[in-house]
Formats: sequence, C-alpha cells, structure tokens
Amino acid sequence: MRLGEFSLAVAALDNALRLTNDEEVLFLRARALYALSDYTNALKSVDGVLDRHPDDPDALLLRADVLEAQGEMEAARRARNRARELLEGTR
Repeated sequence: MRLGEFSLAVAALDNALRLTNDEEVLFLRARALYALSDYTNALKSVDGVLDRHPDDPDALLLRADVLEAQGEMEAARRARNRARELLEGTR
C-alpha cells in the first residue's frame, strides 16, 4: 500500500470511528498511522485498544513497534515481552 492509500485509509477509519467506537477499527487506524510514521497518533490509537483489552497481544506488538520507532527501547521491550507471554500462554 502506498502512503496516499494509508492516508485515505486513516480518513475512512476516522469516519468509521464516528459511527462506532469499535476497537478493531481503532487498531486498524493505529496500524495505518504507524505506516505513515505518525507515531504519536498511532500510539494514542493503540493505547485506546489496550485500555479496553490490556491483554491483546496484537495491540501489544504494535505498541512495541511504535515505541521502538520513537526510540523508547525499554518500553518497547516490555510490551513485546508481555505479548510473548500471552501468546505462549495460549499454546
């Protein structure tokens, strides 16, 4: 997907969020913002997902990626380790 397409996706997801407060939409918005290197808003969106579902391994992994991109290596490591623990617990 090209950057322009991610921008369009964010706009569409913002419209969807006006209609529903669905965490899956919020997660997709966070991924699109991450792809656009909008790390501040990506983190806000993924944290919104984690506020509702703190043990969501996909959201934790995305949070780790965003934090790493921001240079927050220790926080990224903690999020990644928590996701790994959750994933290993489901086996």
